[in-house]
Amino acid sequence: MTGIGVSTLATTSSISVVSATGTVVGLSGSGVMSGLVSVGGLVGSGAVGGVVVLASAPALASTLAMNCILADDEHLPSREREARTAGRYASAVGAVGGVAGSVTAISVSGVVTGLSSAGITSGLAAIGSTVGSGMVAGTAITVAAPAVVTAAVSYGIYKVWKLFRK
Repeated sequence: MTGIGVSTLATTSSISVVSATGTVVGLSGSGVMSGLVSVGGLVGSGAVGGVVVLASAPALASTLAMNCILADDEHLPSREREARTAGRYASAVGAVGGVAGSVTAISVSGVVTGLSSAGITSGLAAIGSTVGSGMVAGTAITVAAPAVVTAAVSYGIYKVWKLFRK
């Protein structure tokens, strides 16, 4: 399975977890918030922790995929090996930045800003509205975005390193 496939599977699984784990089951606004709180409870947090936990799974999958794609090979020239190493390190930075970016996007996107229940609800709904949907789409986007950021940062640093280290 490719990194994209694993990241997609992790994102889809995250939505399933949100819909099934809360005290309010389903994908209504209450169901999404309840699921996020339940998942966040695994790390001693609330809904914000739920977003972090759920977004971390696809980001981790993307990090592992990029580390395989940019694996070290002793038969390659030293410049290529350096670029690959930089790309692998950048994948971790991209994952952390992507997860933090998702939380920040939720916080600032809604009618109610911040990370209160109303802020998270309106932030997810606003993000979901960019694709013509609501909170569930917003959750899917904010969970999947760190995987995309991870791959883009990792590959981008790899390419830039090769360009400037000639």
